[in-house]
Amino acid sequence: MMKQVFWGGFQFIFFTSLAFSFALPTLAQSVRIGTVDQGIVNANSLMLGQWRTSTYALKHLDLTRCGMSQDMAFWVEAVHQATDFDADHNSRPYGVSRTGFLLGGEERADDCVFGMLGGYSQARLYSQGDKFKADDSQFGFYAGTKVCNRVDAKFHIGYGHQEYHSRRFLRDPMLIGAGDAKRIDGRFSGDSMSMTLELAVPFDWTLFQIRPLFAIDSDLTWQYGYGEVGDTGYELGLSRTFFDRTFTRIGLDGQIGGVKRYTPMTLAGRLNYSRQVGGNPYPVARGVFLADSSTPQRIYGLNPGKDFINFGISLRWNFDASRSFYADYDLTSSKHSNAHFASLGYVQKW
Repeated sequence: MMKQVFWGGFQFIFFTSLAFSFALPTLAQSVRIGTVDQGIVNANSLMLGQWRTSTYALKHLDLTRCGMSQDMAFWVEAVHQATDFDADHNSRPYGVSRTGFLLGGEERADDCVFGMLGGYSQARLYSQGDKFKADDSQFGFYAGTKVCNRVDAKFHIGYGHQEYHSRRFLRDPMLIGAGDAKRIDGRFSGDSMSMTLELAVPFDWTLFQIRPLFAIDSDLTWQYGYGEVGDTGYELGLSRTFFDRTFTRIGLDGQIGGVKRYTPMTLAGRLNYSRQVGGNPYPVARGVFLADSSTPQRIYGLNPGKDFINFGISLRWNFDASRSFYADYDLTSSKHSNAHFASLGYVQKW
């Protein structure tokens, strides 16, 4: 019964993720009408909502516990992210930092494991004095099972809500004079969804394991319309905007220690290659200048690229068979971005 529930949810999320990729309009194909100068970074703030919490949830999903006596697990993790985006033809360079926490719990039911997570982070975008801040609350559900006692099947679906605060400066000497800068503020909200489907085949030895894997990752962010506040005459009124991306991912995980028996320390590594196969290549914000609403405007965000390489390493200290402390580091690179992820966490099993 539980396996039927699992596969029903698995199929639902698979087809829904495809719908996100192909049903939404591709904003990048819109006509460039009154394109705003690339120095305005409003469109790039859509990146702040794309926090893929499945990365943290699924690594805790221990399918070796299927059919074992430990029925429950709890984990908590402090996370930090720093990303640099290089300039392209759409946008000037900018950086993003994120600091927060996640916590989750899971329970075994028959030969499936089900879990829930929640978390909060504060993400900041900064670019030459302009700043966008997002208070990001996340909730998610994840599950996994063994297929034919051989294949690890996992999925995750998450929802997030963001409260944004923006502050940018108008510095155009043709508009306000040389050396001057006028401040423009904004307050608005948005939501996000993320989905991951992952299949892996573990090969186990006494103290060593490798897992070739294939996955689909989908991220959707949208922001609600708002009007900026200032006295420059160039404040923007932004419309509701969507930004979605879908990736296929292949990779290889490896682990030394703690595979078939308890060891006081575990070392793990991962190497993944992702390619964007659907959605928008870059974010686009649409709106008008509040002082002159006759001409629609387009603000084009930076294109980080289609291809991403991820390398990660994890070190886990096992106090006993039920309690562990761990530290993780990941580096993800693309044509126009480099992202560093670091986290510290604790796991308790019963």
